[in-house]
Amino acid sequence: MNSQKTTILFVDDEDNILRGLKRMMRPKREDWDTVFASSGLEALACLEKQHIDVVVSDMRMPGMDGAELLTQVQTLYPQTVRIVLSGYAEKEAILKTIGPSHQYLAKPCDPDKLIETIQRSIRLRVLLRSGPLRKIVSGMQRIPTLPKIFATVVKELDYEYASAESLADKISQDIGVSTHLLKLTNSAYFGLPMPATSPKQAITFLGFENVKAIVLLGGIFDQIRGNQSVCDIVETLSTRSMQLGLLARAIAEENGLSQEEQDQSYCTGLVSHVGTLLLVANWPGEYGEMVRLIEQERLPVVEAEMEIFGATHSELGAYLLGLWGFNDSIVEAVAFHHDPDSCSGDVSGILLATHVLATHVAQHLLRVKRNPSVREDRFAQSIDQGFLNKLGGEDDMKRWEATYNLVSKEWPDDT
Repeated sequence: MNSQKTTILFVDDEDNILRGLKRMMRPKREDWDTVFASSGLEALACLEKQHIDVVVSDMRMPGMDGAELLTQVQTLYPQTVRIVLSGYAEKEAILKTIGPSHQYLAKPCDPDKLIETIQRSIRLRVLLRSGPLRKIVSGMQRIPTLPKIFATVVKELDYEYASAESLADKISQDIGVSTHLLKLTNSAYFGLPMPATSPKQAITFLGFENVKAIVLLGGIFDQIRGNQSVCDIVETLSTRSMQLGLLARAIAEENGLSQEEQDQSYCTGLVSHVGTLLLVANWPGEYGEMVRLIEQERLPVVEAEMEIFGATHSELGAYLLGLWGFNDSIVEAVAFHHDPDSCSGDVSGILLATHVLATHVAQHLLRVKRNPSVREDRFAQSIDQGFLNKLGGEDDMKRWEATYNLVSKEWPDDT
């Protein structure tokens, strides 16, 4: 086999399914090497013999089922992308795959959909240049979660008179829980009719019982057990993410974007710093050193992150969200929310009609307005003036500042 090609491993115990997958993959034979296994044990033997980039597995197989196989792949080969392709829709079985799988595709699956899902996971590697960090993110078993918020969410789930709105208010306070619930509505885990762009929509689509099962039985949340300073940082980060989403949505509305684009702007703001969550939860010491570089040497955030980690929170977050099946516009906005001028596409057309601008401006305003005592020249670096100039948005900053003043009045004083 050509070692330069991407290698895809398909696992299914039905011979006719494997034959169909072989036919389906023929158009990609110049780009991909494909390997086929009829059981979990055979799949693990293949992984032991050669490097596999993506595993696509059925869920219900005799002996070792898909959930067990992908759990072992996650442990032994964390850099490998893991996709479920299954027609088995029993909730308990699906819950077993939420942790070890990146995406869930339902049978019968359109060939173009399957190929695009695999292609997208491969393209994402370009976003995260650091191989070691890519391995860590791909192999993540759980999402860091604030113990206080987790306990509050569990209590709300048991409350007799809880509503989707009241539960969403609790979940929105934690970036980890929010992002993972949105993951489930951006993939085919529960066969939902459309992706959700807010925790409230996710709860409405999934239903209380599914949310309870995910939180209590899914085993996907890892309560942060570091020192109190780490919890304080994550709590502040979650609050800022919620504010960023609300402000981005308001700016998108002010810019005349559609309701769908406004909702996507909110979603982008809410999840745009999930990469920061991963950094502070997994490397608190290095994160502290990064903060020192920002505060004492006045380095921009992305430069400090590159110096300490070799990657930025934007890259980490976009890579994870892309693996989880978030749509390209949200992944792209997260990837480039610090540097929108580097975003692909026609700046005068596509980007103006998206939430990239809204998220970028919202982030800048939050920094400037919430830190009036910090020198202006430091925060001037947080806005991409070239991007604004291309969009003709430079003169709109006062209008967006007025939007901030209006929206921020609804935030509690202590946030």
